[in-house]
Parts: sequence; structure tokens; C-alpha cells
Amino acid sequence: ITAINYDERYYLNDKDFIDVPVDDSPIYIRYDQLDINLARLYQMQRGDLPTTGEISFVVEAGALVSSSSSYRPETRFVYKFDYKSSPAKREYIVPAATELPAIDTGEFPPDLVVNLTIKGAVVGRGGDGGLPHLAFGAWETDPDYNFTKTRRDGFQGAPGLLNRHSKLNLIIDGGTLARGGSGGGATPSGIYTGLSYGVQGIPGGAGAPFGRVMTGQPITSDSQDWRWYLNGDFMVVKVTDAEAAVPGKGYRTQNDRYGSPLSGDGGNWGERGTKSTNDGTWNWQYHGTTEGQPGPGGPAIVGVAPLTTQLINGGKILQTL
Repeated sequence: ITAINYDERYYLNDKDFIDVPVDDSPIYIRYDQLDINLARLYQMQRGDLPTTGEISFVVEAGALVSSSSSYRPETRFVYKFDYKSSPAKREYIVPAATELPAIDTGEFPPDLVVNLTIKGAVVGRGGDGGLPHLAFGAWETDPDYNFTKTRRDGFQGAPGLLNRHSKLNLIIDGGTLARGGSGGGATPSGIYTGLSYGVQGIPGGAGAPFGRVMTGQPITSDSQDWRWYLNGDFMVVKVTDAEAAVPGKGYRTQNDRYGSPLSGDGGNWGERGTKSTNDGTWNWQYHGTTEGQPGPGGPAIVGVAPLTTQLINGGKILQTL
């Protein structure tokens, strides 16, 4: 009876004395995911990392691996509706957001060969759209007058791959490896000439995939078309939201009082967004006149260069260097 279940008995009783064969079949990533660490993925599915030999990972066709955060530095905002003492001036500090790659190889033993085949898409999160200055209607004597005239640019998208391993073979087999698109530039804020009060600038569109304006920050109120942040002092129209493969759009505010300038669009995978455009305004006095620029581009792969890189069957790397 024992001999019938010999394989089970071998693994349960004898593995302390005999090396158990390494499962060298590929680990397949078949569904959309965020923030994959290959070393941890192997450990969760197979156990301890082998010290030698070869292991493989495959991102299957149709799967999109992206990341949950792209870099945004700490950002200061000042709100002052007009030159009067009431309402009082308000200041906000929005914390920085961390850059995360779509795939982080993690740490592997130095003699282990790791193969990563991409048949689907591995694309870092798109950059946030540019954050404009809030409404500011105070006079030149205010200490924040010049600060609120400074340029407000979009933000960089995250890389597709952070490689920490010198023996990585990268094969892009009909798939795509890309940096997320960067965010579009924000417009300057303005003064409504009819009543001389401050009006916020217009945020830029976010980069694809999945970029937003104010990623990760608490929302004061939400509706079908817009979100309010910072206790209602900052409005973002949801046209700036990016989808998986569609970047967010810039926009201009047009109402019965004034028309604003046009903010920049977010960028597609591997591309930069666009700058804001100072035109088309009416009943609008610029507070600051510099058009916001798109976030920077960058490489799709950061860290250590792979040992080999192959592009086959139409595979591509999308980046702006």
C-alpha cells in the first residue's frame, strides 16, 4: 500500500535528505494586475528561490500589468478668494506620491537566470495631470503673490520595469513594455474681471494608463462630472481621468461669467502630454502668464540593464528618452 503512493511518501519523508526537483515550468500572469514583484510572486507560488538554474515568467496576451502610483512631489497650495480679509487665506500641503513600476523584479540569487516574456502589456501608471494654483485674488503686498504666479507642470509617468537582477533575459513577444504617459500642463490661475475675485487654474489631463489629478488624495465631494478637493477649494473635472489606453483630456472652464485658458492633455503609453494654452479667454485676467508644461518622459526600464533584450513578433518598447 505504501508503494502505491510512493511519490507522496518521497516528498513528505525523504526531502530532508534528497534535493526535491525544481519546478521549472513558467509562472503565467494571465489577468490584469498592479505592482507585481517577480521574486515574491515566485516565493508565494513555488517556495524558496533556487540559487542556480533558470526560472521563467510570462505575461500572457490580453493581460495589462500596471502600477498603483507615479511620482508626484509634495505640492503647496494657497487659496485667497479676493483682497479682503474675509474669507481668510488658506494653505494646503499635498504630500508626495511614490513612483512604483508595473513590474519590480525583486532580488534573486546572483547565479539564477530569470526569463521574463511579455505577450501582453506592462505599463507603469500614467502621470498626474498638472496641479494649478487655487483661486488667488490678493494684492501684490501679500507674501504669496509671486508664489501663486509660478508655472504648474504635469507629472512623469511610472516605468514599466524596475530590474534589479543582472541575469534577466527580457523577451517582448508581440507585447508592449512602456512607461506611463505623462500628465498635461495646468493653466495659470486668473482674476474674474467682472468682480475682481480669484479663479483657480485648470488642471491638466492625466497620462494613460489610469492617471488622475490628485491621485490618492481625499475627495471632499464627488459627482458624475467633477470632484472637489481641499475642502472644496479645488475642482477637477473628470474628463482629466485617464483610462487603461486612453489619456485624460485638458479642458477650459466656460460659464456665464468668464472663459479660462485651456489645460494640456495627458500622454499615451510612453509619450509626454501637452502644454496648456493661453488663449480663448474672456473676462479673465491672468494671474501668472506661464503655460504649464507636460511632465517629463523617461525610459520604460529603470535599474540594471537586462542581460539580453529581444523584440519578436511585433513586440515593442514605448518610451521618451
